[in-house]
Amino acid sequence: MKEHDKKTLETLTKMLGSEGKIKVLWTLYKNQKTAQTAYMILKQTGLKRSGLNKILKNFIETGIIKKEDYTVKKYRLNIEDEKVKELIEFFKKIENIL
Repeated sequence: MKEHDKKTLETLTKMLGSEGKIKVLWTLYKNQKTAQTAYMILKQTGLKRSGLNKILKNFIETGIIKKEDYTVKKYRLNIEDEKVKELIEFFKKIENIL
């Protein structure tokens, strides 16, 4: 496997490697206009707190989401990241054909 292919696969796995990650990304995609608290994400995804914390940490480290520190931490997609822009377009297309 070429090095570029390995890197691409690694990035996709970090972004979409589990049902939980997809649920979090979908929730943030559907609520782009409003930053979400961890509690809001938990209620919409049905995930456990520990699982969500791991996912949020991973997404922050990879630049997929931004953490906004108010009195309560809030999260949103990092729409400045090219991968996220493409992911949003992918979600829009999937949403339109399903």
